[in-house]
Amino acid sequence: MTSTSTNRCDHVYVCNFDAVELDLLYELARDARNSLPDPEDQIEEGSWADAIVKLDAKMTQLFHKRRQ
Repeated sequence: MTSTSTNRCDHVYVCNFDAVELDLLYELARDARNSLPDPEDQIEEGSWADAIVKLDAKMTQLFHKRRQ
């Protein structure tokens, strides 16, 4: 695992995941997103909920890209 500094966040970590691990991360992100109190609520930038929403969006995009 390697780490690099960026302006958007403190660090970016690069890891290798196999297909099953990626599917698991996608499902976990979906479950976390679906467990947020109300999707219509305003989410505070930088909050845990904000990170969950962003992770879910990334994992959903990757999930669909892998299925093409």
